[in-house]
Amino acid sequence: MLKRKKISGLDSQELATALHFVKQWRAKLEEEADASPDAATDDGIDIDAVDTFVSLMESRLSATKASTHFLFLTSQLTVSQGMGFSSIDTKILARADIVLAGDLSAKDPSTFAIRERIAQENAAGAEHLMSAQNLHTKLDFLLQHTMHHSEASARLWIDSFLFRITAMIQTDKQLVIGLEVFAAPEVITTTPPTIAIGGHVDYVLFFVDKRAAPRMLDAVNLESALRNKAQAVHGLFVAEAKGESHMLGTHVPQAVVEMQACARRLKSTYIRGALTNGTSWIFLLLELDTSFLVGRYWESARQDVVIQSSGDRRWVDKESVDRMAALLAHWVKHCAEDLTEDDWFEKLL
Repeated sequence: MLKRKKISGLDSQELATALHFVKQWRAKLEEEADASPDAATDDGIDIDAVDTFVSLMESRLSATKASTHFLFLTSQLTVSQGMGFSSIDTKILARADIVLAGDLSAKDPSTFAIRERIAQENAAGAEHLMSAQNLHTKLDFLLQHTMHHSEASARLWIDSFLFRITAMIQTDKQLVIGLEVFAAPEVITTTPPTIAIGGHVDYVLFFVDKRAAPRMLDAVNLESALRNKAQAVHGLFVAEAKGESHMLGTHVPQAVVEMQACARRLKSTYIRGALTNGTSWIFLLLELDTSFLVGRYWESARQDVVIQSSGDRRWVDKESVDRMAALLAHWVKHCAEDLTEDDWFEKLL
């Protein structure tokens, strides 16, 4: 069997350099009179086609050696250390000037106000394919028929909750769910040696005007999703998926940096997100300064979907599913805001 030759014939550093100059050219095209991503330039160059090509190059670069170190040429033509999102730990987060500010303390779910809110939220979308009852039925089915120790199985649970949220949010806005959304590497450190971080974000929920949703569905990466559409986007919610693990919290730095990458592109100083294995969720709130580089974040304790058992039988507790769905719906609807008095959590410094 003949071995297929590499298409580009370039190593990762050469590819990064080529990508840099293609993006410079793309920026010059946009500066031309009347140029926009939805139209060709006067020279007959299709800017959408250039964007697609850039996205393919970015995806190829990010895939090399699966989030290990590579050399990346920044827009200032200075060499930086490049890292994928999954490589981020607390030390890198500290170098990026993002610190843990405190905890998110969940309000007592047994209070009348919280119980009323759960009931109200879960009444939404009662006739929808993903109603509250159908969500519980599906999760119970997954519990009986899927193994629970991989990221792939976790995503089945996460997908179910996110689809349920689309039925619960009934406004003039719409949720667009992005899966494995690529974000090009950007420098996140304020002092040398600089670090450029990029890669794929497991879930990005775009909270958008309904008129902008069809164009958002055709976006090839995070940059193209927000380019010239930022005014129609009212917030982003970021979720990072992991397999079942007692060490879920060790992945918080990765989720926070992914949230930062999305907030920078949206130019939002607040963004909410979550780290989850499908049954356990850690909720995150990130606050950035106006440079979108320096910030602080709060994290919750694990919030769990309760799995009950009796003998050999196991089932999903419906009350905990309803609470999780209501919490997630609120978190997404307010994904670009700071906490308020009627939120599900309180900040503890």
